[in-house]
Amino acid sequence: MSTMKKSDSSRSSKYPFLSSTEHGIILKLYIQPAASKNEIAGMHGGRLKIKLISLPVEGAANKLLIEFLAKTLDIKKRVITILHGMKAREKSVKIEGVSAEHLGDKLKNLLSV
Repeated sequence: MSTMKKSDSSRSSKYPFLSSTEHGIILKLYIQPAASKNEIAGMHGGRLKIKLISLPVEGAANKLLIEFLAKTLDIKKRVITILHGMKAREKSVKIEGVSAEHLGDKLKNLLSV
């Protein structure tokens, strides 16, 4: 188990927006609503920047964020929870049942494009 924690902590230092807890992976995100397309757009103030086409009205952008993360990271929507920032651009999202290694690998490929 200590090997897994080492991997998780190295992943966190490589990706400051990603941290591992006993309850899952936490992603720190900066959301730009009303964009021209849904995409991961690099970094913004230590957070992963995600552009979404949806307007931030009545939870539409939050719903689209969960759908976008599930599709992009190849995970189920039900394992994604918005912890903080339901009505803000800066959000903390918990992802359960997925390793930091899996997310780190997916994000590495997306960020290097």
